Amino acid sequence: MSAIPQRYSWTLIGLQMISVLPAVLLQQWWWLMLPTCLLLSWKFAEIYLLQTAQLFWWWLWVLPLSTELAITDSLSLDFPGEPLLILLVGAILLLLITRRFSLPLPVYQSNLLVLVLLHLFWIGITILFSREPILSVKYLLAKCWYVLPLVILPSAFLQRYRHWQQMALALCIPMLLVVVQTILRHAAHGFSFEGIKDTLDPFFRNHVNYSGMLVCLLPIGIGIYLLTDDQRKKRKLGFALVIAKLGLILAYSRGAWIVAIAGLFAYWLIKRKWLMHALVMSSIVVSLALTWLLKENRFLQYRPDFTTTIFHTDFTDHMAATLALKDVSNAERFYRWTAGVAMAAEEPVTGFGPNSFYLHYKPYAAQLFRTW
Repeated sequence: MSAIPQRYSWTLIGLQMISVLPAVLLQQWWWLMLPTCLLLSWKFAEIYLLQTAQLFWWWLWVLPLSTELAITDSLSLDFPGEPLLILLVGAILLLLITRRFSLPLPVYQSNLLVLVLLHLFWIGITILFSREPILSVKYLLAKCWYVLPLVILPSAFLQRYRHWQQMALALCIPMLLVVVQTILRHAAHGFSFEGIKDTLDPFFRNHVNYSGMLVCLLPIGIGIYLLTDDQRKKRKLGFALVIAKLGLILAYSRGAWIVAIAGLFAYWLIKRKWLMHALVMSSIVVSLALTWLLKENRFLQYRPDFTTTIFHTDFTDHMAATLALKDVSNAERFYRWTAGVAMAAEEPVTGFGPNSFYLHYKPYAAQLFRTW
């Protein structure tokens, strides 16, 4: 920890002498504590800034283990993950102000960084026209405490190959522990579709969040396995991957399964160098499909039957309803998409504002698509 520069030492001495005057005149002796508080805050800032890297690594380890807690009726945070992110945001700002931190040159030259900054800038613009400005400001703040630490800090701390290895292990090991405890608790429910919901607390709110994180970390685990030369370690990693894949299957999340299959297909396209061609073709197909559905309101032919579109507790019935377009979760998505189209037509440039959709979408939704 560095010592306090001499100019700050003289400033503190001067403040200590000056603080005597209001303390005596106002008979408020806490004025004498002001220089001491400034000294302690300086020391705390020094420790805080020196531990920024450690905070970043702690956050990686606790990310899969964080639990959602309600602060108010409208605000919840994942503890301890999001408080650590907020501390990291403060550290970044202090480091930038004190000029102790600079991004590597390739980061400044990255088009991805430009896109992220434009994204944040446009969110700020749309807040000015938001129907729910307070919610929109909260959304922007939440974006900042994710974007600043997770875009800026990795480019500074992940400079070497071993750093990437450490990051992969810091994410995958805690997640594996969550998967193991989930499978063990799920076994007590007979690995039922309904039972998965009771096995994730306190780590995940639902099986969608759980499977979403698992399917994102699974390729990282596969990468660790492929890049490991030690055969003994490789066997252990292979066993861990089997557990992770079993956890993904038993999560009963259709979306995560589709993403896993799509990921394998994307890997094959990348190896063949066909990914860009596939993206162009997919865009054309989606555009043609949307045009066909919107022409003469053909999409109304696929509206759900309100009386039979329900949630199924049996997984076989759940999958059958999905294929028959009679699953309530998919029907609710269609219902909200119809609202989104109508809302975009009314506010095509700035929209209704970030985080404002839920409070305003119902009057714009096609009632033929309404669900329970």
